[in-house]
Parts: sequence; structure tokens; C-alpha cells
Amino acid sequence: MEISEVTNYFELFGLPKQLDLDSLSLQKTYFLLQKSIHPDNFINKPEIEKSKATEKAAIINKAYKVLSNKFTRAEYLISLHTSLEVKLPDDFVEQTFTWHEKLLDGEDLSSTLITLKENLWTELGTHIKFCAWPLSTICLAKIRSIDRIINIPLVN
Repeated sequence: MEISEVTNYFELFGLPKQLDLDSLSLQKTYFLLQKSIHPDNFINKPEIEKSKATEKAAIINKAYKVLSNKFTRAEYLISLHTSLEVKLPDDFVEQTFTWHEKLLDGEDLSSTLITLKENLWTELGTHIKFCAWPLSTICLAKIRSIDRIINIPLVN
């Protein structure tokens, strides 16, 4: 199959469209694809073929970068079905403000936030499995928000 005929990154790597992937299979396929379009294979080829190989390499690299990271893989998978734009529920937004204030007051919320994030990843996997794309989008946005809170640099 030509890379230009592939409709999505999962198809390019011969993987199912799902949140959890076999990272070893992804990596092996990546190296096989890169080997097939390596510049050494095109030394005596016309410039147009060299150019096409370079374009294919760029597509493969981008696809690998997206699929090898769980968060970007989730974003990509959801974006195949719906918009990623979402309004978080008001109660969740209010909760994020509370967490932020507690963190600024020196409270350690790391285990609470990490557990919540792990639960949201599980929930996201279920929503994706059942093609509940709007719920998947909200779940991913919550994960993103929690990541931002966890990574807030606190000034003492």
C-alpha cells in the first residue's frame, strides 16, 4: 500500500484504532517503514523519487511521533471522529480552581490528582472503545487540565 493511500496514522502502521497500542509493534513497523524509504535506496533514482521518499519519511515521522505518545494518540484518535473543542463542565472548572488554591497554600495533592488522572485515562479508554466521542473529548480535556495543574510551578 502506498503511503499516500493511507487514510490515517493507525492504518499506516497496521494498528487498530484504539487508545492502547502495542508500542513494540509500533516501533518495529516504524523502523521497517523508514528502512524502505531510506535515502540510500534512492541514490541513483531521479530527483522526483528522492523527493517523494523525503515526503513519505516526513509523514512516517509525524505519524510515529503522534502515535508513540498516549496523549497525542488520544487527541488524534478523537480528532478522526469529532472536534477537540469542548467546554468543560462548570463543576470541574470550579474544582480545578480549588485544587490550584490548595496547591498555592502548600497542600500536597499529587496522589489525589495522579489517581484522578489514572481513572480518567481508564474512562477515556472506555469512551473510545464505545465510540462515545463527545465524552472522550471531555475526558481528554480533563486530563489536560489536571496535567496543567500538576505542572504548575509554585512560588514560595
